[in-house]
Amino acid sequence: MPLLSNKYISEDDLETIQLPVVGEWVRVKRRLSRGDEVALQTQLLEFAVFGSDSELPVVPDEKRGPAFEAMEFSMLEKAIVGWSFDAQVDAENIRALDPDSVAAIKDKLSELYPSARTDDDRKNSLAPGGAPLEARESLLVSSNGSAS
Repeated sequence: MPLLSNKYISEDDLETIQLPVVGEWVRVKRRLSRGDEVALQTQLLEFAVFGSDSELPVVPDEKRGPAFEAMEFSMLEKAIVGWSFDAQVDAENIRALDPDSVAAIKDKLSELYPSARTDDDRKNSLAPGGAPLEARESLLVSSNGSAS
């Protein structure tokens, strides 16, 4: 049983992703621990409001910005364990990555962390990347029903 925390992770559990600029790279976990998965789901649920008249939870207007940011960066914060930059890997520096690098990382993470869930499971899930895009976007519908 491998331990997948940053403290115990081995080189075999890491993948190097080459970024668009030659010589720049990030190291990511090949797979997330169950604790990482639950933390990602929990973080998104912190923004949701469950109503009896809605099939999916919605994010109130005042929480839409933080919810969108969580959807964008939470997975990167869990996955990235090292990089070629002369800076610590932390939330602030991950947010400072250029858009092309973020896209390259997210593309590779989609390959590394495929969803094993059915379409029905995805429709009822708040996991980042687990729900279809239209379902995730529907979370950002404001409390008055308008899209973000």
